[in-house]
Amino acid sequence: ATYRANIGDHLAEGSILDTPSRAIPDGDVVIGGPPCQGFSVAGKMDPHDPRSRLVWEFVRVVRDKRPRAFVME
Repeated sequence: ATYRANIGDHLAEGSILDTPSRAIPDGDVVIGGPPCQGFSVAGKMDPHDPRSRLVWEFVRVVRDKRPRAFVME
């Protein structure tokens, strides 16, 4: 809501699991922060935590979009 109020209503919201790479605009940089609770030593390190697969979705987008740079935090 803050982004829309200050910058504009040109963003899309939804699950990356449901978003094909072709629906993501091309750009020079891809920035993302997939959750790490499932594999981080600071988390539970549960290999079955469904959030752990989101890191692979980030990799998919970087692979498919081929930006000049990416930032994953």
